[in-house]
Amino acid sequence: MVLREHITALKVMRTEICYKNAPMEDVVSLLKKSCRRETADFYQKAFEDAATGLAFSTAAERRFDILKKEGMAAEDIEGIRAACRVLGRYDSSIQGEQLVAAIEQLENNLQVLQKELSSKGRIYKTAGATIGIALALMVI
Repeated sequence: MVLREHITALKVMRTEICYKNAPMEDVVSLLKKSCRRETADFYQKAFEDAATGLAFSTAAERRFDILKKEGMAAEDIEGIRAACRVLGRYDSSIQGEQLVAAIEQLENNLQVLQKELSSKGRIYKTAGATIGIALALMVI
């Protein structure tokens, strides 16, 4: 799931920035090992654009259409956008605070999605069973 992958990426970033004081180049490199390729590429390409003189948030902003194409909800993209606004701009504690806030928001969104999926799954199973019984009764 795309959302889960971005949560993992933000957690990796938070750990590397807050506890190791790692530069963004190292953080992005580590994402390639920790996340699926598409997720790591999102941050890698934003970092490459930022290396040309753009702020990371501006560079990332150019890549958010990729997240829309992957099916991410607007509120999930906004959570990632909020995290990207501080990456590379402030000290590690402020970046860490914003990353924690973004992670919490995205994890809450993920829980809501999982609950919806669970309840819709039950509805579909019930509907399928009901239709099956109705068809069986019609045949008899």
